[in-house]
Amino acid sequence: MSFSDGTPLTAQDVVFTYQSVLDQKVNSTIASNYDALADVSAPDERTVVFRLKYRLAWTRLRLITRGEAGV
Repeated sequence: MSFSDGTPLTAQDVVFTYQSVLDQKVNSTIASNYDALADVSAPDERTVVFRLKYRLAWTRLRLITRGEAGV
């Protein structure tokens, strides 16, 4: 996967996007869509780990189907 300019998309890029949404200083208008999300990390170049605040069955689908966070 790559950005429109051909630059490869890395796990760290995904982490940056979600952390920006969660950062209260950014004041993202879509932050409330990710209220179950506690943290996002990238243990390696191709893996993204989403840590949830609480168990929520539809969160996985929501994280991969919502386009607002740029994913």
